[in-house]
Amino acid sequence: MAHPVVPRQHGPRSAHAFLRAYRRLGSVTEAAKIAGIGKWTHYRWLEGVGAGYENYRTAFAAARRRITDLDGDAGEEEIKRRGIDGVLEPVFYKGKPVGAIRKYSDYLLLCFVRARKAAYRESKLELVGKAGGPIQTQEQPYDLSRLSTEELQTIERILTKTVPRIGADGTGAAESDPVHPTPEAGLSGGPVPPLGSEDR
Repeated sequence: MAHPVVPRQHGPRSAHAFLRAYRRLGSVTEAAKIAGIGKWTHYRWLEGVGAGYENYRTAFAAARRRITDLDGDAGEEEIKRRGIDGVLEPVFYKGKPVGAIRKYSDYLLLCFVRARKAAYRESKLELVGKAGGPIQTQEQPYDLSRLSTEELQTIERILTKTVPRIGADGTGAAESDPVHPTPEAGLSGGPVPPLGSEDR
């Protein structure tokens, strides 16, 4: 690896110390503390121009790939442990531990398998009609002739409550409609009392 050349106030030792700490910890902030530099110094080195900065970027990219691979391996091992090996969870009775039970994660097991088997990566559900074609839909007319008189009366009552009635003059609600009273009628269907009448 070529030696990274960095500005004089920090020098190559700081860059090497930072990269060593970063490889070990995987954290820019913690590596900068150990190297005795500010984390923004590291970001300025990444943006710097010149051969020394290019060497630093290359060294940091290699360290980052290594950290990513190690993190991925550690994550994969944890997924395997919880999905395949299971995790022991303590069992308590009256507040005291009396044993343990092994619990498995079906979801993590599926993640583990999907990472290795392409056949499990795509899990689509496709609904198809006859001969693999599209599903045919059509409106079915309602056959009211099969309903009993009681069922028809129930439907009529429901519709009477939800559909406004037309009065004899062709507009507004019918005078005898208790659900849709005319403006002259109160909520109870009777005449609206004049204002201030409640005081009498």
